[in-house]
Amino acid sequence: MQISSRHKNRIFFIGLPMLVVLSAILIRLCLVTTYRVQGDAMMPTYKSGKLLWINRQATPERGDVVVIKHQKKGERSAQHYLARLIGLPGDSLDLSPNGVLVNRRKLEVPSSLLPREAYSFVVPRSGRTYRLTPLSLVPCRGAIAQEGGEGISFHQGKLYRDGAETVFFHFRRDYYWLLADNPASGPDSRHLGIIPAESIVGVVMGAN
Repeated sequence: MQISSRHKNRIFFIGLPMLVVLSAILIRLCLVTTYRVQGDAMMPTYKSGKLLWINRQATPERGDVVVIKHQKKGERSAQHYLARLIGLPGDSLDLSPNGVLVNRRKLEVPSSLLPREAYSFVVPRSGRTYRLTPLSLVPCRGAIAQEGGEGISFHQGKLYRDGAETVFFHFRRDYYWLLADNPASGPDSRHLGIIPAESIVGVVMGAN
């Protein structure tokens, strides 16, 4: 049975728009999504209310602005936050009142971001075991509690596994360290701790 030219045209004009719409939906679901900025955490880079395009498949790199999905302890559901990626998995961070070093290179950050007390730690990389000090334990505490389960506890700045004190922990995930461009707003890794790779929704690729 042959299809008439009239039917062919009808199939073309109906099918093509449907195909375009379907493709757009698939691209949005798989590759790109949007995020409406809420708050002043990334001022002056992005103002509250700004619509951002987020690449869900991009590999995060140092300096990228990313959207993360994070659930704070005690909250019923996860929230979305916007921050700039500072430390990659395996990076060595040194933070002090004098500045921030990433892999021994000084990072230019506002003085308000600098801690009152110096501390150093390595942003955990999947499959690695790290030695933790009471100060470096602070940003890793949430991640350790989640990975370690019921056998993990903390007391007076020390880590315990099944009741025995330990200074070592083997991480099974990659983590990142984030800072807000506007330090007065946040929150960022100073408040949330290290962020697992799976919590990164995507990388900001543009704004409207």
